[in-house]
Amino acid sequence: MTEQTVWDKLQSYQFDPELSSPDISPTVFRERGSAAAGACVSGLTSNSTRLSTIYQQICVGLIENMECLLPLRQLYTCGVREVLCTGSMFSMHPMLLPAVKRVYSGLDVRHAGETSAAYGAMLMALNLSTSSE
Repeated sequence: MTEQTVWDKLQSYQFDPELSSPDISPTVFRERGSAAAGACVSGLTSNSTRLSTIYQQICVGLIENMECLLPLRQLYTCGVREVLCTGSMFSMHPMLLPAVKRVYSGLDVRHAGETSAAYGAMLMALNLSTSSE
């Protein structure tokens, strides 16, 4: 099996909104500043070991990790009402967009299409420059 075959298979999976386990915390880069921090998997059962399940829950875990760093309540406090998802990650990993919608429910979550992450950074810079005038 080639690497491309694996990626094609991962990209073909559909997001299952009913799925909630296993819980996967992919904090493998010590995001919390702890030398002991690492990835964690809990709630793994014989029924939750399909590749599609693990892939989806890794995507959800990545977005949950982001939400820990940038909480929904803080976004609301700052007046954020919309999340525009940019960059190739959302095209390469279609499971990420529904994961963002799940974790950041209550915000309008949209995909910017085939754009680079630089597009999102540019939009943010324009918004900051016009709001400070």
